[in-house]
Amino acid sequence: MKAVSEFEPVNARLTRLRIRGRFNKISVYALTEDSMEKDKDEFYIKLAKLREKISKHDTLIIAGDFNAKIGKERFTEEVTGKHSLHDETTENDARLCHLAAE
Repeated sequence: MKAVSEFEPVNARLTRLRIRGRFNKISVYALTEDSMEKDKDEFYIKLAKLREKISKHDTLIIAGDFNAKIGKERFTEEVTGKHSLHDETTENDARLCHLAAE
């Protein structure tokens, strides 16, 4: 606990932890593919706002359950290369690829 300099619980799906020094961790539990589009949009908007709070000079780790399976399509190669366990990318997966590419 002595190493924790900040803790920000955004909601049940997002939290941010800053560890002494320049280390930030964002924990996520993304919505499932069956969730409503507006809810998924809201989740990723909140995640983007949380990322914007973190200095570009800090180390950022985003980890958790994104409820995504990234496929082997050409547009995912920027993130996964040619290595993926799945053949097809669904909407949640595309959102995760976009986040990773940013």
